[in-house]
Amino acid sequence: MELGLFYALLGASFAAIFGALGSAIGSGLAGQAATGLTAEKPELGMKAIILEALPGSQAIYGFVALFFVVFIVLPVDLETDKLIVISTEKGLQILAACLPVGIAGYFSGLFQGKVLAGSMNMLAKDEGSFANAMIMGAIVETVAILGLLGTILMLLKL
Repeated sequence: MELGLFYALLGASFAAIFGALGSAIGSGLAGQAATGLTAEKPELGMKAIILEALPGSQAIYGFVALFFVVFIVLPVDLETDKLIVISTEKGLQILAACLPVGIAGYFSGLFQGKVLAGSMNMLAKDEGSFANAMIMGAIVETVAILGLLGTILMLLKL
């Protein structure tokens, strides 16, 4: 495999892997708090599940970046349906363009999980605070969205 294609696919993989890691860690943190909340107040189980699912979006953003690189940015030979070799410079540009969504997805998922774990404690004390809990989690989500937008904008300019 040529280095350019290797770097491009490494960037796409980086975006997907670190977005997924952020989602897994964040959902795990929120899930730990959700189990405690649900054990004490089973009637709040569905709200806890919704809050636990929020960090999962970072994995989606990373996958969108991977999809964008593989199916839109990288050139394909239409006759053989295989990727065309690209320069090392172009591959490094694609790798660099994938960094924002990977890094933002990882840290956004991690901290979103922490915020939502705290929100579970808030929900345990005040069942009417679900909307506030959702908003607090959504605020952290904006970092991942901005990372995805940055990646897409850079990939469009290559």
